[in-house]
Amino acid sequence: MMMAMTAHMLEVAEWPDSERMAQTQRYHETRNRVHGSCRLCGQAEAGLPQLDFSLVSATRLCAEFSCGSAATGYQGLVHGGIAAAICDAAMCNALFAQGIQAYTARLELRYRSPLRLGATAVVTADYLGRYGSGWQLRAEIVQGARVIAAQAVFLASKEET
Repeated sequence: MMMAMTAHMLEVAEWPDSERMAQTQRYHETRNRVHGSCRLCGQAEAGLPQLDFSLVSATRLCAEFSCGSAATGYQGLVHGGIAAAICDAAMCNALFAQGIQAYTARLELRYRSPLRLGATAVVTADYLGRYGSGWQLRAEIVQGARVIAAQAVFLASKEET
């Protein structure tokens, strides 16, 4: 169920295969070790999207998804809290690609238009780097056009300090 690559996925520099393979391995090792039971990006939960992330660059990943009726907020629309969780999960996975385990300290969202149930969407997350004692990331969900923009700061878990 892969849709055509959109412009926001292609805004990346060349990424050598050896670096891609090493980072992909680090991503899967970190995610499986610390986050394998997540209901969005680990074990499937009926009606919730199953987020299968792909690394697009050393600092960006994306996943195509759609939400079933279990994610309903207003009729025909995804609940805003579930949409927020999708953005959060994407940013968390972008940290895993860096080999970092951290927790959300601050999450800011801008809902630009409703996210429709049953329609294909793409979530993209970017690792932006260190921010004080944590890390800064951003994410967006696109469903035809950008529907949600998010930014967050994550702080290290005790295992990372």
